[in-house]
Amino acid sequence: VLDFVKGDIQKLQTKLGKDELERLEAHLESVRDVEHRLEMMSGLSCQAPEQPSIDHKKLENYGAVGELQMDLLTAAFSCDMVRYATILWGGATSGKRFPSLGFDDSHHTLSHAGDSDSAAKGKLIEINRWYAERFAYLLAKLESIPEGTGTMLDNTVILWGNELAVGNKHTRRDHRWVMAGNAGGFFQPGRLVDVSGRTNNDLLVSIAQAMGHSISTFGADKYCTGPLTALHA
Repeated sequence: VLDFVKGDIQKLQTKLGKDELERLEAHLESVRDVEHRLEMMSGLSCQAPEQPSIDHKKLENYGAVGELQMDLLTAAFSCDMVRYATILWGGATSGKRFPSLGFDDSHHTLSHAGDSDSAAKGKLIEINRWYAERFAYLLAKLESIPEGTGTMLDNTVILWGNELAVGNKHTRRDHRWVMAGNAGGFFQPGRLVDVSGRTNNDLLVSIAQAMGHSISTFGADKYCTGPLTALHA
């Protein structure tokens, strides 16, 4: 529509005073914003993902149920029904077993094995790789959806991790997190960033600011020193 009346708009602009011209520009900008949002939604299907008939309580369906949750999350994002979501694979003391990986040990039990237990460490690596593959599944789903000049993944930030740095010691220092997406250019991905001495609270402050919030603390103030600007683009 704007393109169709472009000539008329230009003629009108030459006849308006400063205040009227500012109001016209504000109106045109609001119309362009609607156009941009429609472009972002083009080609997206706002339909719930197909739900197969499976028993969600069976161990062998653990991965499939998780992928269904990620399909549902992606569909909700595509339809702009929600702007944020959390997926919890298991509780802090998850006793989940992974016979498909060739062993039947409890994940929780393995996480308490000593540092010298190479067999347990090898199994933990396999379990973490399994979860990493599920994480990659979610990223691929988001990247498959065009949005604006890029993809939904470009306009999203995903944080993956757990509440402990080292399971057998229950430590919370030198914690590793994995982030993907750049929140519309707010973050600079593709890097390993060392922010030793800072807290998870500061990480969450950065994510909140990426979403447009102006907060400088998250949670208890004594654990906050500000956003992790090293992560920013």
